[in-house]
Amino acid sequence: AAILLAQVVEKATGNSFEGELEKRILKPLQLASTGHELTNELPEPFAHGYSYTPVGRHLSRGDKVIRDVSDINPSIWNAAGAMYSALPDLRVFARAFGRGELVSEASHKVQTNLRAIPWEGHEYGFLLIKVHGLLGHGGDVPGYHCFMGYRPEDDLTIVVLTNIHAWSIDTEPAKEIAALLAEHFRTPDR
Repeated sequence: AAILLAQVVEKATGNSFEGELEKRILKPLQLASTGHELTNELPEPFAHGYSYTPVGRHLSRGDKVIRDVSDINPSIWNAAGAMYSALPDLRVFARAFGRGELVSEASHKVQTNLRAIPWEGHEYGFLLIKVHGLLGHGGDVPGYHCFMGYRPEDDLTIVVLTNIHAWSIDTEPAKEIAALLAEHFRTPDR
């Protein structure tokens, strides 16, 4: 789906996906430490990513080990996850995303038309999730899991980065930590 999304962007704009990303998000928000990379050459320094994977070459039901998977080529995720960033840039992006600053008012209304989902404290909009009051989005690719969210009522931005593949450990540590932080930083009258 992400590869198709990138192609739709390119067809609709006549520009490359990377060009549109630069023009619509990176430059306006001044995200100098963020980019789109389709090779396994991450800019130094970077956090190594780990995955809890089966022993051996093929998937098995045997023992598992923690493996450094930092050198996986992200091109398979394209528009869905072939990006890198630094914490200060993610804070700026999370706030702008949560406030609807990157889309029209009508589009933000669609994004924030939230529906309940089976997980306690969660609601889902269009490409946006509300987790314990935080409007945001997460990501999970081999080696990394993140969640970034913005709480409009008190202008709180929380970004949590982990270097473990959440799917490989059957939990979402970044989202769970973000929810705990959101509760910790809740003012008594809210």
